[in-house]
Amino acid sequence: MPPYRASRHREDNLDPGLLRKALTSPYAWQRVERFLAASACPTIGEAARALGINQPTLVIQINRLERDLGQPLLERAERGRAMKLTASGKEVAAAAGNIRGQASGRVLKSEAGEGDDGAEQEGVPAHNR
Repeated sequence: MPPYRASRHREDNLDPGLLRKALTSPYAWQRVERFLAASACPTIGEAARALGINQPTLVIQINRLERDLGQPLLERAERGRAMKLTASGKEVAAAAGNIRGQASGRVLKSEAGEGDDGAEQEGVPAHNR
């Protein structure tokens, strides 16, 4: 299998359990969503402006997410160099995107009247589903 297909396959099967430690407190999913949004920006300041929040709030939320997961997720921007995801940050972003995609699919099924089969989503607290 070509490398790009192997990598894609791995992302499709990411375990939501990777985020389990980070999704156990109030506002946990908000922190994950803001991390995802920030990861697309070259600096924390630009990410904060795009999100409509102040920079210290975003820094605190990303630091909390990193602390909850026990690993750095972003290499902060330095003069002349944009911020980028660490290897762990890439895994977390992919897992969060996978969870978000699954949740979106469930909402669409629900809106279409297909209902939920009652299956629990492993690793995601009920208040974050």
